[in-house]
Amino acid sequence: MTVGNGTKLPVWSTIGRAYGLVFANLAAFAALAALPVGLSYLVLLAGDSLAARLELHILARLLLEQPLRWLFWIVFAVAWHRYVLLGRPQDRRWLGFRFGRRELRFFLYALALALPFVVAFLPLFIVPPLLQKSHWTTQLGAMSGVGLVMLVIFAGGFFLSVRFSFILPSVSVDRPAGLDTAWAETRGSGWRIFAATMLGAIPLGVLDQLLRALIIELGGRLAAGGTGLRALLAALPFGQLLISFLFTAILVSILSLAFRARSGWQPPATN
Repeated sequence: MTVGNGTKLPVWSTIGRAYGLVFANLAAFAALAALPVGLSYLVLLAGDSLAARLELHILARLLLEQPLRWLFWIVFAVAWHRYVLLGRPQDRRWLGFRFGRRELRFFLYALALALPFVVAFLPLFIVPPLLQKSHWTTQLGAMSGVGLVMLVIFAGGFFLSVRFSFILPSVSVDRPAGLDTAWAETRGSGWRIFAATMLGAIPLGVLDQLLRALIIELGGRLAAGGTGLRALLAALPFGQLLISFLFTAILVSILSLAFRARSGWQPPATN
């Protein structure tokens, strides 16, 4: 197995190429993101309506919304991986929207990579209710221990997610390689892949979080306002979704470029 060309992954160059690739191909981004963004927005609106009518708890709403939103995110992520690595949209039917065996495998691997982070948050739901009647010193000691455990799990999760990350572009282009290959191909470049991903995520990631905070802060005020303010309330989540999918495109582009540089993979001649 050939693993790249032995050179170090150029962090800033990879980030610059990823941003250039996305913003130089906004027409392709619009075509591939149109249905995932639109359907995600409809799910968001339906969630608002159900939450108002049925007075749903936030956890119940998340359980209803997130599986669908994950599905739409996966469809776009796979399509954009293929666009970056193969140089063209994967399928012109339904604007490239498809969910088949490839997307299902991508989902299962993505879920496995995200599992440590889910596990890390579980103590926050389990431990505090058990400590409600305890002395504050006991609560402080227990929560300090929980924080330490969460930190260790997060660190381990980040390490594993980076070292196995090449499985996602591999699955997207139907490459017959497993986790062992992904692990081997990221050897010696783990911190550079992590740095490129984290640093590349900052601009759009910060903007995404600011929009989310703005929506929460202004939600109640705008809903009680006139027609124009309610229209703004409806437009803000759509704008946040667009930024979120652009954010995904940047991260996918960084990972795809790193994958191609380190693995030596080339698109098949017949594809």
